[in-house]
Amino acid sequence: MNRRYLYITLLLSICLIGLHALGYFYPVWFTWGFHFLGFLSPLYFILFILLACILIIYSYKGKFNLFVEWSTVIFSKQPFVFLSGIVIFFIIAALVFQIKVPLLGDSFLIIKILDSAHQGEKMLAGLHREPLSIAYFYFFIQLFNAINIPDMLRAFLIGEMILGIGFIITSYFIVKNIIEDPLIRMLSFIFLITAQYMQLFFGYVEIYSVVLFCLSLFILLMVLTIREKIPFYLFLLSFSILVYAHYLSLMFIVAVIYLCYIEYKINGLKNILIGGGLIAFITLIILITIKFDYARLIPNIPHAHYLSFWDTADGFQAYTLFSKYHLINLINLFIQQVPFALFIIVLLVLLERKSVLSSTINKFFIFCIIPLLGFLLVVKYDLGMPKDWDISAPFFFIINIFAILTLAGSQMQEKVKIYTLLASTTVLLSLSWFQLNSTVEQNIKRIKTIMDPRIMAISGYYQTIFHLSMYYFYNREIDKFINEWQEYVNRYPGDGRGYEKLAKAYWELGEQAYDSIAVTYERWIKIEDQNQKPKMQYSNFCLIAGNSQMNQGDLTKATKYFRRSIDLNPSSSGAYNNLGLIFETQNQIDSAISLFHTALKLDSTYARAAKNLGDIYLRKGNTTLAIEFYQKAIRLDPGYVNALENLAIVYLTIDKKQEAIETYKYAARMGSRTAQQFLLENNYKW
Repeated sequence: MNRRYLYITLLLSICLIGLHALGYFYPVWFTWGFHFLGFLSPLYFILFILLACILIIYSYKGKFNLFVEWSTVIFSKQPFVFLSGIVIFFIIAALVFQIKVPLLGDSFLIIKILDSAHQGEKMLAGLHREPLSIAYFYFFIQLFNAINIPDMLRAFLIGEMILGIGFIITSYFIVKNIIEDPLIRMLSFIFLITAQYMQLFFGYVEIYSVVLFCLSLFILLMVLTIREKIPFYLFLLSFSILVYAHYLSLMFIVAVIYLCYIEYKINGLKNILIGGGLIAFITLIILITIKFDYARLIPNIPHAHYLSFWDTADGFQAYTLFSKYHLINLINLFIQQVPFALFIIVLLVLLERKSVLSSTINKFFIFCIIPLLGFLLVVKYDLGMPKDWDISAPFFFIINIFAILTLAGSQMQEKVKIYTLLASTTVLLSLSWFQLNSTVEQNIKRIKTIMDPRIMAISGYYQTIFHLSMYYFYNREIDKFINEWQEYVNRYPGDGRGYEKLAKAYWELGEQAYDSIAVTYERWIKIEDQNQKPKMQYSNFCLIAGNSQMNQGDLTKATKYFRRSIDLNPSSSGAYNNLGLIFETQNQIDSAISLFHTALKLDSTYARAAKNLGDIYLRKGNTTLAIEFYQKAIRLDPGYVNALENLAIVYLTIDKKQEAIETYKYAARMGSRTAQQFLLENNYKW
């Protein structure tokens, strides 16, 4: 009976290994929390099974006890040496398992925000829910002058490695202050720093590494406060830092209020008021930094963050609250993140409830975990839970700590073996997750697997295709870039966003893709015939394509494009003007004049159309009108060199030499080589 917990842990370890082995054979959408092996090589799978067998058998039989004892001695008596070794190992792991394709989470949105700020646009306009986290990585982008994606990935990696080291140190002091047994303390530490949320420190292009570090600091200061090793206001300060790292941390407000109540009973209001003052001070500093532009700190999300009870038109919701797909996702999430911890907590609550509720620290964790679980049950993941796993990942750290804490305080026997099983199995399962995310093709293949409409809504699918296509774009794999948007259009033919992105993707191929671009816009207009956006974009494209064909001498195609531009946008002054140039070339003078006048009527500031009218009237011999329109062109654009040159020619034609000389002088000052040459040949200065 005394060994039942060991047997339960052994069985759970075997079941988890078995689930991951099953995922190797069924790497599909409904196994996303444990199918990582299915995207790795058969050799890796074989090594995984062999290593799993060795670790489970050796842990169960206590074969690792001597190593654990030796490690514990160093952990306890030489903490600097121990932590240095762990940090070195972490740095190596971060470099080996660095993410090469940032496809999880909102990676490319974060890159866009930071890149826009770095390029001189409004300073971090999209702070929204995580101002401190965004500012942290912006600092590294600036520090390393990261102006392209590879540089940004390196900047993120360095920033995250620093946070990872900080997380390791805080985790060390957490277990040191909550667990008395040295052996259990060391194994708990290993368990905490090898869970799958450590992926956030391996070049993961998102902000959640900041959240995880700030959360660990928050927990550490909570423990030190309860142990009366630091003043209470430092704990409140850490809470404000955590909230500014991500507003979602406000879910812990009940736990914070609980500790405030405990502090008030023991020491009164003094430290609480000091903590409130520090929070107000930090808030003021942030507001001053952003020049009191409150809008930058307030999320502007047009859709709800929580699942509805019934189907809606929300493009970010794939299923309802009570859908079986929601249940499948939750099961996968818990299997991926906290399989041991959640099971241990449930087991001990059922069998040793008094020990679970025995201390202030335990109660604090319960006040944290209840709202966290409530959040997980109702939250809607915009990109789908498998891709947006990072939103909740940092907060599972709390569940893991609570699990090891309650386990350490339980009455079970052979705790060393149990903790060894927990730590060794966690390391093994995390390795397959880290390995998969450090690959390219295998990682992309997995992303494709989780892009299933049953668990990913249309807008999440759109964002995922966008992230993947941007990866191909930055790597100049244009064919794959185009293929992604072709795939999206084929799956969602009624969504105009896909046609817009596909048309822009075709642009990367240049003139050879003009026909494909035209077909794409025609399809877009067909499904959204009342929407002016595709018509305006298509009209602008036709204008550009027509110019290209005209420059190449293909006037038939150019005419076709210009006419289509006018059909789509009757106000397209450029299309009228350029079509007039073609008619002039074809000696259809009256038609050309009419088109030039229409262009100028549509855009009274269109200097080029005025100049073209001057040219065509000069060609007809009407110097009066030619002068009128050349002068108009110059008034509209004082630096229009061609209009100045042609006006000077007209003046010479009608024997107005002085006016011609003055016009040439002005043109020369504007940089006209023709005017300069004329003046030099005639001994004039300008």
